[in-house]
Amino acid sequence: MTKAVARYTKFSDASKTIRVAYVPGVPTAEANYNGDLRFGSDRAYMSERTAMHEISHTLGVGQTAAFKTKCAAGDWKTALPLLRSFDDASAVISCGGSHFWPYGLNYDTEWSETNADRHVKMVQAMLKDGM
Repeated sequence: MTKAVARYTKFSDASKTIRVAYVPGVPTAEANYNGDLRFGSDRAYMSERTAMHEISHTLGVGQTAAFKTKCAAGDWKTALPLLRSFDDASAVISCGGSHFWPYGLNYDTEWSETNADRHVKMVQAMLKDGM
């Protein structure tokens, strides 16, 4: 959590009170827009990548009506140009369930230092877009 919060602090101006708890019955990890973030007993999910992914949920990714509306319409005035600056002019933000990609850090295979920085920058842009 310390590394994840530090990275969010470095690349975002988001402000949120997050309550972190260990709850053995949680299969992996989970978070809610209300600020609750829970890790289960599987230590494989107690990572910076998982913490960052779950922090994004506390900020609204997959949790708000605005996120879902913007995903359905592809209406990302800030986030989409940012993504295209990372990748190429044809890049699109995809959404499914309560996640986005690329840079949603949905799986361990997506982890890299660059992708972690881009994840925070994408969430920050989505917040600017009114997520």
